[in-house]
Amino acid sequence: MTDDPAPDSTADQQAQMVEAFQNLSERSQRIAQAFMERQASSDGFQVADPIVIGKAFMELSAKIMADPAKLAEAQASLMRQYADLWSVAARKMTGEAAEADSAPRSTPASGDKRFKDDAWSEDAVYDFIKQSYLLASNWIYDTVRDVEGLDSKTREKVDFYTRQYVNAVSPTNFAPTNPKVMRATIDSKGENLVKGFENLLRDLENGQGQLRISMTDTDAFTLGENVAVSPGKVVYQNDLM
Repeated sequence: MTDDPAPDSTADQQAQMVEAFQNLSERSQRIAQAFMERQASSDGFQVADPIVIGKAFMELSAKIMADPAKLAEAQASLMRQYADLWSVAARKMTGEAAEADSAPRSTPASGDKRFKDDAWSEDAVYDFIKQSYLLASNWIYDTVRDVEGLDSKTREKVDFYTRQYVNAVSPTNFAPTNPKVMRATIDSKGENLVKGFENLLRDLENGQGQLRISMTDTDAFTLGENVAVSPGKVVYQNDLM
């Protein structure tokens, strides 16, 4: 007597993935509808006033264009650095590691943990992506900070929003250019991306169309059981709090 054949695990996994994607699609539609309704209502929330941001960067652009020679010099410097980067990357990909490794390199700022994975240094492609990003981001920071004639408030706004943009486009934030994510995707056959999307949808659902990132398990606490209900008491007070 022989045992019954084991179920096709691959087929089962595919069926589960299809069901998961269908569920995600339905939830996405509900969230998109909630987002549109919220934006149309009076309580729609905006992260920042685009007019304020636009005005700050218009002032920045005007100051930059007031000195075209300085701008041309900065652009030429960027082109030279990219040419050097391409040369180093080409030598490294052809096996000239010793000569390539001795070339000047951009390094992440102290405390920057985005590029800790070994692949960012050992893999020629990922190393080029990292170097290209760091070169461009450092050039943007230096160019913006070197602009003269901005008042302190405008400079603070420009510096803040420039940093937000540069950080947002980091290659570590995108699956195809993040070696750690790509390894996890291959190992899990894409399940990690599905779970990540589920987390995103859950945060959007909690915010009724707005992104409300979960910092803790909201179902882990019950008032009167593991959350105190005793009256509070002011132990310190000043003009601020």
